[in-house]
Amino acid sequence: PFLISNIKNHQKQLIEPALNGTRNVLESVNETTSVTKVVLTSSVVAIFGDNSEMAQTPNGIFTEDDWNQTSSPEHKPYAYSKVIAEKEAWAINKAQDRWDLAVINPGFVMGPSLTSTSDSGSLDFMTSMLSGKYKSGVPSLEFGVVDVRDIARAHIQAAILPAKGRHIIVNESMTMIEISKMLQRLCGSTYKLPNMELPKLMMYLVGWTQGMGWKTVKNNIGLPLKFDNSKSKTELKIEYLPLEQTFKDMTDQMVKLGLV
Repeated sequence: PFLISNIKNHQKQLIEPALNGTRNVLESVNETTSVTKVVLTSSVVAIFGDNSEMAQTPNGIFTEDDWNQTSSPEHKPYAYSKVIAEKEAWAINKAQDRWDLAVINPGFVMGPSLTSTSDSGSLDFMTSMLSGKYKSGVPSLEFGVVDVRDIARAHIQAAILPAKGRHIIVNESMTMIEISKMLQRLCGSTYKLPNMELPKLMMYLVGWTQGMGWKTVKNNIGLPLKFDNSKSKTELKIEYLPLEQTFKDMTDQMVKLGLV
């Protein structure tokens, strides 16, 4: 489940589905002798929990060697669910020697959807941006962004190529205001998009209205976020789509479907 706000029971809504779902699939793999390769969808939030963790990395950039050290059921439970699910997958994989495991760790997923109805955080984010929810300003928050079609290609390549281990699937990092400016270039003045970043001090006061507690504000707002995606390019042969195409295709579809 991809839920980042309005979570009433993190154990039931996030942690148990992620962990039990992973176990169920891999237990079936263990019982199916024809399976020799598993591709698992994880997330970059299994690699990091807060932007502040980047300062602890050897070269100031997140790689596949990094693990989220800060998330918990109380602090960023979605990220925590991805950490424990992926670690469980690696534990099950290491307990046998018949099938290999390749993990896909995507960033913030953008791009056109296969369905007109979804409760995904990605569509909710775009709806909020285009509907004017953030017209007064946005937090200085940075994401690692990637097109959903690149993620799909990464899964296929991981299955058919001799790929193993984890793979960061991120095109580039963008702040919310950078995304807004890109949308303004693509859409003109059609939408009430934000033109400024809110001061971090203000986010301490009002962040809770956007699902950001004091700890999230402290460890993420105004802090950079960078990923090394070189393994995805060399091992999975991924050539990333331009993010302007990603956001244009997503916006055009949302307009066509009447979502904005």
